[in-house]
Amino acid sequence: MRFGWLVVGIGLMGIFMGACSGTPASFSIRVGNPPSREATPQNTQNQKAAQPAEKPASPAVAPAQAQKDGIIVFNQGGPLPAGVTPPEENYLQPEEVLVTYYAPDRFEGTYILGKILTPPSDKTKGEAEIQEFYSNGKYWVPGTWIITKSRPAVAEELKPDMLVLCGKKDGYGRRNYDSWFLGVVKSTDTLYKGEVTLERYPHDALPVTFQYKVENIRIILEPQLKFKKVGSNYMKVR
Repeated sequence: MRFGWLVVGIGLMGIFMGACSGTPASFSIRVGNPPSREATPQNTQNQKAAQPAEKPASPAVAPAQAQKDGIIVFNQGGPLPAGVTPPEENYLQPEEVLVTYYAPDRFEGTYILGKILTPPSDKTKGEAEIQEFYSNGKYWVPGTWIITKSRPAVAEELKPDMLVLCGKKDGYGRRNYDSWFLGVVKSTDTLYKGEVTLERYPHDALPVTFQYKVENIRIILEPQLKFKKVGSNYMKVR
């Protein structure tokens, strides 16, 4: 009997040890992406605050000429600087004016000496009858295209973007062969040489830049010339 209980005890011990001798169950941790944070008004506000502020739009660059309703008006100068004496007028004679000749309606048009026969008025619809001195021809032109008052320029008053008259004088002193054309001052860096850099606007062509002597430049006092841009061209306005 005692032997039987011993056998039973040994058997139970074997079962217990067999159960304990197995490999323990493995322990693992599942690592995944963190749960996404839902968008909330607070989160959205923080994201907007983190974005760089937009740069303000650059202001438009003001043109060199004043423009209103498509009409372009250049600076033609004004009173002379204080203490500067205007040079003596020794070119134009009484009643002489500068009248349009070649291409009268364009910036590139030329002017020659002449006189007004019939002044502009409401009756003439703003046109004037003129006589040019090159061939003594007579014709009608808008009164606002005739340069009725001008004077020699002085170096101290010339500034960039000024509209001026440039003279091409006859080499033999024949005034009726002289011609004048418009130019815009682009630089005064060479004034110490008695000249400035000018620019012209030929019809259907790129601007032309050149040097010109101050002694051959006149200031336009009357009228105020007006232009309109048609394509790449400056056309005179009546």
